[in-house]
Amino acid sequence: MTVFSSDELILITLYNPGSRKGTIDELHDMINCLMPDETALLNLAKGVIGKLEAISDETFDEMSEAMTPDYSLVFTDEDSAWGASAPVWLDEANPDDDIE
Repeated sequence: MTVFSSDELILITLYNPGSRKGTIDELHDMINCLMPDETALLNLAKGVIGKLEAISDETFDEMSEAMTPDYSLVFTDEDSAWGASAPVWLDEANPDDDIE
């Protein structure tokens, strides 16, 4: 069983577009943008790529699902993803008024 360190899991989370192959591709792209003195990040990314290549897509999906919080997509306010409505005074603001 492949074990990922917390730093490796953070890197996977940051570069995960939704699939194992996509994460590997994103990490390769990131490596190409590194500066020569960023050797620690280079080594970390190469290690993650090696581990990701060694696991199956199913294992990656299970791991990703376990790392993703379960947020409810039910919104109480149709105008806001956070369920909060804007204060009334914002609705009454006139963009042409002078700022005092």
